[in-house]
Amino acid sequence: MRTAILAALIAIAPGSLLAQSASPGAQAPIHVGRVAVTPVIAAEAGLETNVRNSALNPESDTFVSVLLGLQATSNLRRAVLDGGVSLPYMRFTNNPDLGQVGRDARLAFSLPFSRLTLRANAAYQDLKQRVNLEIDTRVRRKQQVFGAGGSWEITPNMAVDLGIERQRQDYHNAAIGGIDLDRVLAEDVDIASGTLRRRVTPLTDVLVVFQNRRDRFSLDPSRNSDSQRVMAGFQSTALINGRATVGYVSFSPAGASAPPFRGLAAQGDLQFQLSTSTTASVQASRDVTFSYQPFAPYYVATSVGASVTHPIFLGIVARASAGYQRSVYRTFIASDALPPRDIGTTYSFGLERLIGRHLSLGGSGTVTSRKASGALPDYTNRRVSVGVNLPF
Repeated sequence: MRTAILAALIAIAPGSLLAQSASPGAQAPIHVGRVAVTPVIAAEAGLETNVRNSALNPESDTFVSVLLGLQATSNLRRAVLDGGVSLPYMRFTNNPDLGQVGRDARLAFSLPFSRLTLRANAAYQDLKQRVNLEIDTRVRRKQQVFGAGGSWEITPNMAVDLGIERQRQDYHNAAIGGIDLDRVLAEDVDIASGTLRRRVTPLTDVLVVFQNRRDRFSLDPSRNSDSQRVMAGFQSTALINGRATVGYVSFSPAGASAPPFRGLAAQGDLQFQLSTSTTASVQASRDVTFSYQPFAPYYVATSVGASVTHPIFLGIVARASAGYQRSVYRTFIASDALPPRDIGTTYSFGLERLIGRHLSLGGSGTVTSRKASGALPDYTNRRVSVGVNLPF
């Protein structure tokens, strides 16, 4: 769930990693000169029934987590500087090796002119967490992103966005099943992207997106790859709010024995009102993801999810969500048999109550499971927690 950097890369929008609001800092509770500051404080405690996602010996453990951070925005005459830093802390009672003291920081700069806007951004993460359906144990991963780009308004209803990004990720003393994740997954990624936007209503744009991506693995060059994506879709702030694109991806591994992939790619995250008090959202994605498995260099992951939020009584808001992912592995050896695949599901329900302006209390329960036909084990993990949040 905490993969903001990778999700931004897939979205293919210059500066989207650190997107800014129309009036940055307007709602911040603290103003010092031109700088608007918003503190972030949250705490949670709970229980997991399978902290290591084991198939044979599930182990229950209690945990506590605390998040401290700051978000800041500064208007420097014409330019806008936006950033944030957070320090997540997590500790398990009987499994201290799964805990973390993490770091997460971001910075973005934009300089608008009459028809041209220039952007630059940077981000850094050092977190210990479950990365995805395949890497299902908490491992430490470091990520760095540097990007630059700009938007040019060709006509009042048409604009083009161009951007470049460099991403670097590595794993610190992380291994699964005796496989060193840093050796097989540490990489440098270079992305060049362009988006043509055509305004069809005051709140909706039609998009055509192009992306060229280079993945380079310094410790295992046989895993290097080049990929191109051509996608079309829309972005909107109307009744349907969000962005969705669908198109074609061409993925070409450097290794002679690794199979290429040509097929459908998609990315979408939309929110909309079901009624005056009920909000719903849907998410969907399909793309190539690198695997650490020795028999398969990558897999094609298709995921869908949905959530509904509705106030029930006494100011209590209920939220229910469900998610599904299917990962189909592309193996080195051609076979007529069905390729290995994983199926993951997540179901969650939570309640939250806002008390005054700066305090909310809540609780949630989540059930996560995986069914695998390859080398990975099946598991089920249940998680319950209560938390407090200070929304300034």
